Amino acid sequence: MIICQLADSITSFLQSPLDSITNAFNFFTLQQFALKQFTNDQLARSVEAGNPRMAPEQTSKVVETAVENSRNVGTASYLRNPNITEEEKKVIQQILTTGSATSSGVTISHSPKTIEREKNKTGGWSYVINNGSPMLYVTLFRIAKAMGESFVVTCGYRSPEANAQIRNAAKKSLHMRGQALDVGMGSLTTSQKARFIDLASSEGLGGIQYYPSDNFTHIDVGAVRTWVNDAGVRQGGVAIPSEIMDALRRHERGTPAASISSSQLTTSNAQ
Repeated sequence: MIICQLADSITSFLQSPLDSITNAFNFFTLQQFALKQFTNDQLARSVEAGNPRMAPEQTSKVVETAVENSRNVGTASYLRNPNITEEEKKVIQQILTTGSATSSGVTISHSPKTIEREKNKTGGWSYVINNGSPMLYVTLFRIAKAMGESFVVTCGYRSPEANAQIRNAAKKSLHMRGQALDVGMGSLTTSQKARFIDLASSEGLGGIQYYPSDNFTHIDVGAVRTWVNDAGVRQGGVAIPSEIMDALRRHERGTPAASISSSQLTTSNAQ
């Protein structure tokens, strides 16, 4: 294939050196990219048909498909993930379509502010699912199902502009990458909040922190950490209950006190 194309390039080069070099470089680069997207079956059929090089329309089609797949990497990954149940896939699809989902007696929904951000494209849930980490929603649903509680997501994706408007927000917040959720704790008891943290930890989530002043728990897929330190025992001027502090410390050590039953789950992967 390369020899045939090289011969063509040499002939063309003798007629127009500069244009030929430029065209050859662009053509070979495109061919190399497209061939990497070929499956073994596609390549075999091409060779059997006596077509040692890809026709322009073949190249164009393969590149088009690869680009489209790259745009939908988040969605494609969860739909193909064998460790996600059909019920969990339906939950994600419902959230993607309507912003909420109800299954097995529990509901995952979003706060009015998050819904507004979704509408004006400065935040929301679709970016998390399509471009960030859809497993965050899978994990949240698994926790909700295990606890028999419904949850409201108060913040998902945040655009850099929206993030800049939030006081004390991390400049490199994972919310801007669609890899974090803030989950309202509603009327959960202190013990239930601690259990939420333990379950999130057992599912392999990275960053976990409870904010008592606004009563929500941040979860993300970054490195294992909490915000608890000498200054972080209080958030917004409100002390974190000792039972929740204990759960956060367990997360830091990698020793959560609770986990979701293996009979309810097929994986503990948070990515």
